[in-house]
Amino acid sequence: MESYKTVAVVGASGLLGKPLVKQLAKAGFELTLLSRDSTKLRDTFPDLRGVKFKEVEPDDEEGLVQALTGRFSTR
Repeated sequence: MESYKTVAVVGASGLLGKPLVKQLAKAGFELTLLSRDSTKLRDTFPDLRGVKFKEVEPDDEEGLVQALTGRFSTR
């Protein structure tokens, strides 16, 4: 079975996203965090290193495709 270590999280600064991101980072996953406000993400997770922050609207299909190109997302 193939093991994935790259994850994109939509809603990373939300109620469920915050603890999820912390656990994924602790487990060593390479993270891309998506939010309407990338500044809020940076403020929410100031200690995470090597994380990619992407600002995108959830209804922007083209923006989501660009942000997720080459990434695997949570379901």
